[in-house]
Amino acid sequence: MKKLALLLAMGVGLLFAGDLGASAPVKVTIRGCVTGGVLVSERVDFGSHDSAGGHRIRTFGPGGEPFNLSAYEGRRISFSGHLLPGDVFHAEARTLWVFGPCKAAVQTTVPPAGSGPEYRNPTYRNIRVDRCWRFGEECDQAAADRFCRMNGYAGSTDWAHAAHRPTYIIGDNRICDESFCEGFTYIRCGVPK
Repeated sequence: MKKLALLLAMGVGLLFAGDLGASAPVKVTIRGCVTGGVLVSERVDFGSHDSAGGHRIRTFGPGGEPFNLSAYEGRRISFSGHLLPGDVFHAEARTLWVFGPCKAAVQTTVPPAGSGPEYRNPTYRNIRVDRCWRFGEECDQAAADRFCRMNGYAGSTDWAHAAHRPTYIIGDNRICDESFCEGFTYIRCGVPK
């Protein structure tokens, strides 16, 4: 009976060994944009493969204290370190590289003749644009118009939004990460200014 119990225990250990190893820190290089003091990943290099970005990474220094990223607000940076479950990242300060300002929203469709572009899932600082320009104010048409003017167009001609989180409230320079947040699914701009 003891031998059977020992064999069963060893079998269970082998069965779950892969899952236990998956929670170990992984050496990675993360590139992203600092928005609201948080690193939002564009790309994660695991060495053997890359992963798509869009994750809000909580960055800590070697002693476990939060890494202050405020000096890099609005900048694209790269760090190497160890990534833990829950998007917790222990960064190695000596590996920090600053690449310049964050990318602006990218035009994602070709505009019809005589009109401006359509931005699908528009982003600002790599985060979906909120449907309000300020928290709970200047929503929908007003926010879409300001987004288009910010990108060189006279205003918006059409837009839609849906529940999404996080979103970026451009007018307040802040992130909405609550269940009630809504971001634009597209904004169609008018003619150039």
